[in-house]
Amino acid sequence: MKRLPIRILIEKEELAILLYMALSLLLALAIGPEVGTSGQAPLVGQAAAPWIFGPVQFLLFYFSPWISAIFFPVIFILTLAFLPWINAFIGDRMTRVLIAILSGTILILLIGFMFKEQVTL
Repeated sequence: MKRLPIRILIEKEELAILLYMALSLLLALAIGPEVGTSGQAPLVGQAAAPWIFGPVQFLLFYFSPWISAIFFPVIFILTLAFLPWINAFIGDRMTRVLIAILSGTILILLIGFMFKEQVTL
C-alpha cells in the first residue's frame, strides 16, 4: 500500500472540514432554533431553556441554588481534572468498577428526572 504525503492528507482534511461547515451552515439556516417558552409549560417560570441549559435548570429547580450552582459543577470539574490519575491511583479493575457505578448513578438520576417531569406536567 502506497503512503500518501502529509500535504495531500492535510488538503483532504481541510476539504472535508469545509464541506462539513457548509452543510452545517445550510442546515442551521434551513432549520431555525426554537428559542422561547414551551407551549406545554403553564407558567413562564416552569419553561426550560433549550439544549444544554435544561439540566442546569432542572438542578436549580430540584435542589438549593448553592448545591446545584456551586457544589455540583465544582465536583464535576474536579472529577474531570483528576480522571487521568484515577487509573494509576486505584488500579485498572477498580477504575472500571468506579466508572460503571458512576454511569449507573447518572443513568438512574436521568431516568428519575424524566419520570418526575412527566408526572408534574
